[in-house]
Amino acid sequence: MPGMNGNEVLISLQAIQPDVKVALSSGYDENEVVQQFAGKGLAGFLQQPYMVDALINGVADATGE
Repeated sequence: MPGMNGNEVLISLQAIQPDVKVALSSGYDENEVVQQFAGKGLAGFLQQPYMVDALINGVADATGE
């Protein structure tokens, strides 16, 4: 989302649909990102770069499917 950071996007999505499942993807260190978003309702994290299989598995994990 141009002009928004990850936290702002998460808050905006949760305002539209409070139970939305959001999986974050970033090239930053996973521990650092997870700490930054702790308690904010992230459904998962996918470290960049990633392969298509990792994306499919990450979405499945985040959605519980």
